[in-house]
Amino acid sequence: MKGVHEKQIPAVQTRENFLQPDSETGKRESDRQKAAQIIRAKNDAATRPVSINLTLAKAYLLAADPKLMERTWSLLMEEFCSIGKESTRLRRRRAIKSSVYDSIRNKKLIETTGDDLRLVLKSGGNFEP
Repeated sequence: MKGVHEKQIPAVQTRENFLQPDSETGKRESDRQKAAQIIRAKNDAATRPVSINLTLAKAYLLAADPKLMERTWSLLMEEFCSIGKESTRLRRRRAIKSSVYDSIRNKKLIETTGDDLRLVLKSGGNFEP
């Protein structure tokens, strides 16, 4: 572990080992090709405009989870209110009806920014009143 005063090298300049577990043995094997691909991606991201990075990120996420592009905060809130004891579910249902959440309620999760969440928190929003 690095000391507090040691200078950290940016990730784009480091050599990384990507450890992949073998599906049969469970032993982790170093995969230099994957590590090189990750380093290239980090370097490319550092030189591209943000809009292109976001578009590429969405493409990768869509490949991993096709439904991600459809999910809204409203759906997440419904799921959140469906777990726990009855009293917890009722309290959560009351909380999400608050107008504090209107700014993100119908927004897609993938399109939500940190500023969107800060606005909700600044307005007094939380799921556990």
